[in-house]
Formats: sequence, structure tokens, C-alpha cells
Amino acid sequence: MWQAEKNGKPTYPGMVKADIDRAILANTTEKGFWKTLREMGYELYLYKKNGELRDRPSIRAPFADKNIRLSTLGDGYSPEQITQRILQNVQKQYPFRTPPPKPEKGCGTDLKYPKAKGIYALYLRYCYELHIIVKHPTSVKRVSSFTGGCYPVGQANSRSAASRQNGNHHGGGTERLPR
Repeated sequence: MWQAEKNGKPTYPGMVKADIDRAILANTTEKGFWKTLREMGYELYLYKKNGELRDRPSIRAPFADKNIRLSTLGDGYSPEQITQRILQNVQKQYPFRTPPPKPEKGCGTDLKYPKAKGIYALYLRYCYELHIIVKHPTSVKRVSSFTGGCYPVGQANSRSAASRQNGNHHGGGTERLPR
């Protein structure tokens, strides 16, 4: 077995140690640690039939035929040392894959109004399908070409005031329109 470790090949105790290390990083409580090991497929032999803690607790991996004592895994793998390592975890880490990042506030996820739910949401959907509500309404009114010229509003008013003072009350040009 030591030759396999020397050659870089995985060994049964090495795989068990790696799984225990992952479970330790994934939990902040001892109860959660044992639960994670069970979820990984390990069988735990920690207590005697009368409920006392065994002198030498052992576990069985899902890929193994025999139990392995925690004390034979080396330093840092006895139940007391595992508990100490778990208590040193300040923040829970995910054992296998990283979780998807949470969306940050202020990057388009903030809504002005809360999302419609229930019967009100259904009502809005039907209004949309019946074209009572338009998804992208035209908010800018179209300006007609017959509004009186291409002058800004302030200049147009001053021109009409000046033409009224000159005796021309029609506002536009100097010629009169036929009747």
C-alpha cells in the first residue's frame, strides 16, 4: 500500500481521508459532518449497542468490503480531532462543486414594483394577450409637420409677437390667403 502512495496511485485509506476532509470542510457541526458522510454512502460504526461511544470507531466506504478504523488513518482523524477540525471551520464550504453566484443587487434585478402573483398576474396576462396592455407602448407622441415651422418654441413665439406688432396678425408669411 505504501508503494501505491509512493507511485501516486489512489489507495483505500487515501480516498477515505479525502472524503473525510471534504465532509469536514462542508460542515460547521459534528452532527452535520456525520450526516454528510452518510449521504456520501459511508456506513458509520461509532456506538456500541448500549449507546456508548466505541473505543475504536470505524467506517465503511461504499466502494469497500471492510471497515476501516478512524485511528488507523493517521493524525487528525480520530473523532476528537475531527470535532476540533470541524469547530475551526468559520464558514461552510461546498464539498464537491461551487454554488452558482448570487445575482448582485443593482444590476437589473431590482424591480420598481413587486412581481404580480396569483389572480392579478393572470388578469395582467389576459390583458396583454387581448392587447389591452401593450408591452412596449410608444411613449413619444408623433409631431405633425403642420405645427408651424422648424423654430424652437421660444423663437416661434417671439417671431409671432414681432409680426403682430408690424400689423401682420396671420403669424406665417406676408401674403394673405384667398377666401
